[in-house]
Amino acid sequence: MYMTRRILILVVLVLAPGLTLGTTARAQCFVNNGEQSIFSFVAPFSPLPLLDRPPLQGLGQLIPFAAGGAVGDFDNDGDQDIFFLSGGVEPDRLYINDGSGNFVDQAPAWGVDDIHIGIGVAVGDVNNDGWLDVIVTSLKDVQSDHTAIPDHRLYINSGNGAFTDQADAWGLTSANIEYGWSPAFGDFDLDGDLDLAIAQRYPAEDIQSPICVQFPNARGVTLLENMGTAFQVRQDLVPDINCCSIPGDGSNSAVGFTPLFVDMDGTADDGISVARDRYPDLLMAIDFGFPRFLVNNGTVNTIMEPFEQASGQCANNQYLSNLSCQTVPGASPDVGGFTPSGGGTGFGQAMGQAVADLNRDGNLDWIYSAFSGENLYVWKQNTPSTTCGNLPLPIAEYEEVSCQWKLQDDVWSWGVVAFDAENDGDVDIAVASLGQRPNNPGKDALFINQLSDTGETTFERSVFTSDFRMPDPGLGIADFDADGDGDRDIIIFHSNPCLMPFEGLPFTTVTLWKNLTIENATGNANWFRLFIDTCGLRTQRLAPNGIGTRVEVTVDLGSGPVTLVDTIDGGSNYLSQSEMSTHFGLGSATTIDVKVYWANGSISEFTGLAANQTLRLKRADLNGDGAIDVNDFYEFATAMGNQDPTADFDGDGTIDMTIDTAAFNAAFTACGGP
Repeated sequence: MYMTRRILILVVLVLAPGLTLGTTARAQCFVNNGEQSIFSFVAPFSPLPLLDRPPLQGLGQLIPFAAGGAVGDFDNDGDQDIFFLSGGVEPDRLYINDGSGNFVDQAPAWGVDDIHIGIGVAVGDVNNDGWLDVIVTSLKDVQSDHTAIPDHRLYINSGNGAFTDQADAWGLTSANIEYGWSPAFGDFDLDGDLDLAIAQRYPAEDIQSPICVQFPNARGVTLLENMGTAFQVRQDLVPDINCCSIPGDGSNSAVGFTPLFVDMDGTADDGISVARDRYPDLLMAIDFGFPRFLVNNGTVNTIMEPFEQASGQCANNQYLSNLSCQTVPGASPDVGGFTPSGGGTGFGQAMGQAVADLNRDGNLDWIYSAFSGENLYVWKQNTPSTTCGNLPLPIAEYEEVSCQWKLQDDVWSWGVVAFDAENDGDVDIAVASLGQRPNNPGKDALFINQLSDTGETTFERSVFTSDFRMPDPGLGIADFDADGDGDRDIIIFHSNPCLMPFEGLPFTTVTLWKNLTIENATGNANWFRLFIDTCGLRTQRLAPNGIGTRVEVTVDLGSGPVTLVDTIDGGSNYLSQSEMSTHFGLGSATTIDVKVYWANGSISEFTGLAANQTLRLKRADLNGDGAIDVNDFYEFATAMGNQDPTADFDGDGTIDMTIDTAAFNAAFTACGGP
């Protein structure tokens, strides 16, 4: 069976009083396709009883929206495990995968069965030792003045089936990160280790102009640089997001929800724009305000430049407005207006987010869920341009197309993931929805991409299930291949109703949905899955697990070759994190060409790779066979002799026999070569 009997199945038939099943969505902005048939409900994890306990004081505005969890291969056995929080009601859970999608809770054995008010989760190899670590944002208590006492965890993986909390040693406790929400890893300075961004979401009752007096250090995100053995706070690099302002103008900064590091302008060798620099930008979903696009300007003379808020306008397309801090705390910035497609009233108050190439044009688009209008919004990246926008932002035009692409369903969605659910070569979207409120009966939903050969994009929406006995509401969400069969499964982290002020809601916290694409396929759902192993090569400016890597796959889907794009990031979907790999649906294609853009600027190319495989690519594997052996030496020597770009092994833009050979030899040794 897909899961062991140790996980109890429990579903309760309850419908909250006064809820209706109607919809108010604008019909022209979405297509309702009923109930999906791609995913099958497996079982809920860890159903929690409704405990007889007093409410947690001071947290009523926060806990209903907390549902953290993440997937990752914590025991390095080749399959994805699951860690999630229980919100202070029961111990947190760590489900270890046996390789076939059967999970057993081993949290006590691993030392992570803590009972605390956990909020968000992210995973990454913090100390670059080859084992995934876990950060958990947590609230220890809330004082009478509503200030939170942070009690975050940094679980360092020992490599022998145990975690130890080293938050103090790594400087998380002394960083004084109040109301920590979604965390996200990324190598923002491209030095080969994982830095960290932690969103901070202050309680709604405190979002008022005196917040700058109550909380002088209030900020929407804390940026932390990895110094090798500890994190150092770097608020000097994100000035535009750490100021207060008057509520209601859509600019308050002290309510961060979800950070994501990703290089939105892509690769560096396309000849289009020097702005394609590989430095990951910081995307921020902000409550009580507009989301932020913070551009990473990289380094000047080895000194990191501050992130800058994207702004500027081209014709009718517009970057997100510049919402920089004012000289007087509490002053209202001059917020430039912009209107989403479909005539909506705004697209602020964002929760979850994802990045993907939705229309297969080679550019990364930005998807996020927002309370304003209660819709998904998509900023489509058009052809990169150096003539649009204000310096230093020669990145691209961005056009808001959510209505045009049929994604505005008027449902209060939260967590967002973008992946190819059908293995047909285009990217779909899944959302966790708070749902089931008067006049807005939202459910967790799947938006299937109807991309045409000409690049025209629309989506059709289907709910995961129309059975209202199922757990609700959904908040966090992650996609991963739970059973290793080649299609992406979904796990949804539901709000903890034991601490919610709403009556009558079911009380399962986590549900798993198995993708049936492979089981139902008839040769038209081939796939390719790629993990990156940088072999601890921090000196070559390669972050663990390939975070920051961009992968392009060229494949013939039936109408000629097309290029599919995916990236590896350590970002948050909303309190949750998906599998750190790239996954490509290939339709009926059986071979592909693959191009890997490493974060240090080097490139690897592979031709004629077979479909239907999971490749764990080590940096020194130059022929893509999954092994490190003498054949890789031959590949490197051939590339050097031909002055092929792949011979630039250190990614400095030049091919130097001495320097690049030394870099290859170091990688060959680090990756386990004979």
